Amino acid sequence: MIPFTDAHTHRDSPVPGILALRNPASPEEIPAQPGGMLFSAGIHPRDIGKISFESLEACLAAHRCAAIGECGLDRTAETDFATQEVCFLRHAELAEAHSLPLVIHCVRAYPELIRLKKRKKNTVPWLIHGFRGNRETARELLKHGFALSLSPVWLRHAETLHPEIAEAGFLLETDDIRENLPELYTRAAHLAGIAPEDLKERVYKIFTGIFQHE
Repeated sequence: MIPFTDAHTHRDSPVPGILALRNPASPEEIPAQPGGMLFSAGIHPRDIGKISFESLEACLAAHRCAAIGECGLDRTAETDFATQEVCFLRHAELAEAHSLPLVIHCVRAYPELIRLKKRKKNTVPWLIHGFRGNRETARELLKHGFALSLSPVWLRHAETLHPEIAEAGFLLETDDIRENLPELYTRAAHLAGIAPEDLKERVYKIFTGIFQHE
């Protein structure tokens, strides 16, 4: 049976029937035994200066991670924006070096993010987690090759799903909210005009195409 997939969660323990990518608060929190979950490791914009790149690199050497991140750009974070850009580019280089997808947190900085993507010319997937932007933003991100994982809060309150997103495909996530993932799938399927089981299969295919797992 095809499982539900959760593209970004901070949940501590696995849930039966859900294949999840967990992002712990710090790379040191990744357990030696994955216990049925995939893990990503990165430095959130608000944690720049609190978590070292040395600890991140040590984590990647010690654990089999499925992605780099979450990392990114955030205009609401206290960290200087130029410093955020430098940190983000280092994550992008790590992702390329380890052939791992990049999970991106972006707040009010999509033009800058697109500019950096053009500069890096990445070969690994770049995934926007928690997307809640307007149609034009979605169109621009998809045009430049980003994958989108939809914000559960945005999805709950959306009246329609941007046609570009429905056509390109998307991922679903719970993030740090105790959402019922199957209900989010039902909501997303309704907005996209897709049968729930068809959406489940489609999302699983996209998820496994981005994140390696056994």
